Amino acid sequence: MLSFDVYSATIGITIAIVFQFIALLYHVKIHKKESFILWWVLGLGLTVVGLLAAYLRTIPFLNSPALIVSNALTIFGQAAFLISIESFLNKEIKINSIKRAFGAVIVVLIYFSVFSDVTILRMLTTSIVLFTFSVLTIKRLNASKNAENKANINFLIGTFSINALYWFSRAGIVTLILPKYPEVYDVILMISYTVLLLVCTLGSLGIILLMNKNLIDCLGLEKNTAEKERLKFLTIIETSPDLIIVTKISDGEIVLANKVFLDTIGYEYDEVIGRKVFEFNIWENEKSREKFVNDLKKYKKLVNYENVYVKKDGSKFIGSMSVTTINFDDEVFILNMVRDVTELKEIEELLQENKKKFETIAMSSASWEAWFDEKGIMVWTNDLVQMITGL
Repeated sequence: MLSFDVYSATIGITIAIVFQFIALLYHVKIHKKESFILWWVLGLGLTVVGLLAAYLRTIPFLNSPALIVSNALTIFGQAAFLISIESFLNKEIKINSIKRAFGAVIVVLIYFSVFSDVTILRMLTTSIVLFTFSVLTIKRLNASKNAENKANINFLIGTFSINALYWFSRAGIVTLILPKYPEVYDVILMISYTVLLLVCTLGSLGIILLMNKNLIDCLGLEKNTAEKERLKFLTIIETSPDLIIVTKISDGEIVLANKVFLDTIGYEYDEVIGRKVFEFNIWENEKSREKFVNDLKKYKKLVNYENVYVKKDGSKFIGSMSVTTINFDDEVFILNMVRDVTELKEIEELLQENKKKFETIAMSSASWEAWFDEKGIMVWTNDLVQMITGL
């Protein structure tokens, strides 16, 4: 029988376990909501524990239980790898009648792989089951290959191809050679452990590379989407007829001001950006500014908030301000939109003055004067109506 250094092999496995679990635990944190990474970690753990359990067979009274546990954990670990790949590449796993029948056959094979007392039958069925899992994994990977993930998918396909090739070869060796040369039994087991360890190591590396590629793609997509939204936002602000400035809610720093605001107030872009909004004397007086701050704190949002504002040259205008908060890059900003309503207010005042003049003339008229709206409803009349109608 071939002897090998169990201690050195165990140290090698332990180092591989530590490296893989450190890398995978980091990705578990990133993809904690994804089931595929948990399935992969489970498969890795089951396979490695199964390998370690195999060493217990050197203890005479643990020989049989160690083989049963080792085979069971190894098979279930490889099955978990298949489920992980399927879950990663296909979020919704559908089970049909064919898959159920195929699964039943696999279960029967697994039973013989784990519990059979016949060495050749146990090793043959184990080889068939693990070969089948590898082929199914390769099939799923190949079906999901595209131009973007081709390199990483090919790496995983290569890994599981080595696995499939070995288990296919082992099935032939167990059937044709082992009966004649039973002394190769330990050699076969040693090679099997090495292949399983290789699949665990390379497979974990492959799944990490694939996850990182997807993560980079997702981040790139999010970045492009955010950039498009930012450009859309800037376009709306720059083409708006209103005065618009965006300030940080934390300290009032101005981060954005459109051309209408700059042209109306009279400041240059560099004079405004980066400074605190309260550094500018745009309020008519301190009382107006304090009232605005208090109202904003109280209502959180202001609509058509009229006030008198002061330009850089000292001239004044009446503005109707609407204020709301927006979130961008995990920070809260205040969006201030001001519409110059100075001319509108002047027209309103002129209309009010003219109305008073017409009312004065109508009241002093010797005839009955009445005003009607577009619907024919009387909206005003002088005092003569009471003298004429007695109402």
